[in-house]
Amino acid sequence: DEGAEFRRRQQLIVETPENPQRWEALCGERGSLRSDIFRTLIWYEPKQLAPLTDILRVHEYYYVQKLQDLVEHLDPEDPYNKTALDKNDTKVTPESWEAALKAAASVLEAVDLVVNETVRVAFCPIRPPGHHLGPAGATNSKDLDDDELTSQGFCLLNNVAIGAAYARCVHRDKIKKVAIIDFDVHHGNGTEAIVRNVCRRNHRDASVQEVSIRGIRAKIVLDAPPTCKPWLDPKQDVEDI
Repeated sequence: DEGAEFRRRQQLIVETPENPQRWEALCGERGSLRSDIFRTLIWYEPKQLAPLTDILRVHEYYYVQKLQDLVEHLDPEDPYNKTALDKNDTKVTPESWEAALKAAASVLEAVDLVVNETVRVAFCPIRPPGHHLGPAGATNSKDLDDDELTSQGFCLLNNVAIGAAYARCVHRDKIKKVAIIDFDVHHGNGTEAIVRNVCRRNHRDASVQEVSIRGIRAKIVLDAPPTCKPWLDPKQDVEDI
């Protein structure tokens, strides 16, 4: 019934900082962007979900697969069912993957609208956020390496990096340089890590395994392969991002 639904929603808001109220404060029926001062705004909804191709331009596939698998194992009949994605405070629900794809799609369509001169500027009030998410999830704020023990800061996909990479690659005939200006009380460590990842990057950590063969013990060190996620060309990206 409506009373039970309201109570569950209020419980979600109390328990989870990243909740619908954050979006509704801007875009809800009484949100600030609905006020008279913004009455000339033109509102757009994404026509489709973000393609995996545009996501993988900045994110590693194994992270995307991890996120998808985690969401798919939740009960789709219970939208309030949630589980932790990282080791800290980022939770996902059965609808989180679709929400993340819609958020990223909003940025992609905003880029198209601006580049095609349909609009002059675009603002995307989207959730979930993204600037703490690096190439493969949470990042260490000190050295920007992948670090699954730190927080993703409620971020599922790095929307602004996906949009910037899309502009640089898909609209390469018009967009020669891109700049990301991040303003927040917290450092956008995930976005910085993604930008650094346009060049070849060696993983700092190696996998160490102990084996025993006929009583002889030995350690085997397996270095993770290097990675590179260029937006267009690794050498030129360094100059143009």
